Amino acid sequence: MFTVGGTSVFIHKYLGPESTGSKYTTSAAYATSATQITLSSTVNIQVGQFVFGTGIAAGTKVGAIAANTITLTLPTTAGGASGSNIWFNSKNDSTQPNYT
Repeated sequence: MFTVGGTSVFIHKYLGPESTGSKYTTSAAYATSATQITLSSTVNIQVGQFVFGTGIAAGTKVGAIAANTITLTLPTTAGGASGSNIWFNSKNDSTQPNYT
């Protein structure tokens, strides 16, 4: 509990700008206009989740998952290096946490 202006305010641990969904790391570089990205793991990623990260076009979703490779619904707008962070969220808002 925090006191703000003399009023007690309860803040839930999942609210705030720091949590933007589930973060994964690429295990290979990807090029501009790529529709597939290889990750170190795809555990808990679901088809239909929104994707955020370097070179990921706004509104991109996971179209398919095969082993550690995801297929994007939109091509990338820029390339990304191996080791880049990619986030997955059930909402089309990179500032909102992913509630599961």
